[in-house]
Amino acid sequence: MHLRWRQVVVAWLALVAGALLVALPPARAEDAKLSPSLLSDMLLRQDRGPAGAGERQGGNVNGIGSAEASAVQPAPVSQDAKSPAGGDQIKVAPELIKQVQEQLGKRAVARALQLIDAEIARQPTHAGLHHFRGFVLQLTGNEAAALAEYEKAIAIVPGFVEAWLDRIRSKILLGRASEAEADCNQVLKGDTGRARAYHLRGVARADLRRFTEARADLHQAIEEDPKLAPAWFSLALVDVEQKQLQRALTHLERVLEIDPRFAEAYARRGEIRLSMRDAAAAEADFKKALSISRGSWVARRGLQSMQAVKVLEQLGHVKKGA
Repeated sequence: MHLRWRQVVVAWLALVAGALLVALPPARAEDAKLSPSLLSDMLLRQDRGPAGAGERQGGNVNGIGSAEASAVQPAPVSQDAKSPAGGDQIKVAPELIKQVQEQLGKRAVARALQLIDAEIARQPTHAGLHHFRGFVLQLTGNEAAALAEYEKAIAIVPGFVEAWLDRIRSKILLGRASEAEADCNQVLKGDTGRARAYHLRGVARADLRRFTEARADLHQAIEEDPKLAPAWFSLALVDVEQKQLQRALTHLERVLEIDPRFAEAYARRGEIRLSMRDAAAAEADFKKALSISRGSWVARRGLQSMQAVKVLEQLGHVKKGA
């Protein structure tokens, strides 16, 4: 994917380090896609609601608790209120989820995958296990391998909506936005996962630079679920891309009303405030983001940039307040 939307998480500096200039992204050519980092921010797993371990709503499984997963990548998740078809082929044993969480908490990703692989060896046609394995792979940034697992899960249980949504997420990050859009259209034919499907389609269309359609999808996601904080957040990022900074601030405020611990909302608000020369407020936002998630490279880069400017001011290389 030839992505240039310079960086909502320079793929969190490809997920951890930092390159989105503290000011704001410069203007781009119309055919430029969104940067991997910006897409990563849009696709933070906070779009699944609070973290949960074990069996959740309708017996469907998903994921990794926020504390454990944050050791790998911020990624709280939960299932839809409605279960996709598949029953026991989707349900994963709570004990396995707990064991995987423990290993991820130790950053022992290989061991976590071994635990899942052992279960898959016993139950090779268990869709939930393949989905769970894909989820762990996706946490580590191995999108291609994660996508392969989601494909397996869907082949076993075609109505497994969570696997569809995660497949869409992987396709977007792999530069296959048009395919992701088509997958969203399929999910939207049903009545499960619609808000998140609209959100993901909005992100895919934003990546394709079809901002009018992207906005319509993000608003539709919000209409379906007014408390879907990541849809508001993605809307704010589209605002920034289109230089609508005041509107972006309004949408970020809404994100933080819904979820006061949405670290990247603070980080992005800090960037905007810094671009508006409100250094004190920007610094507070960056520090707040890092107090919630030490993995927020956007906030870390923002603070480092501010510190660098202070050093240059002290050395007389730049004027104060410049």
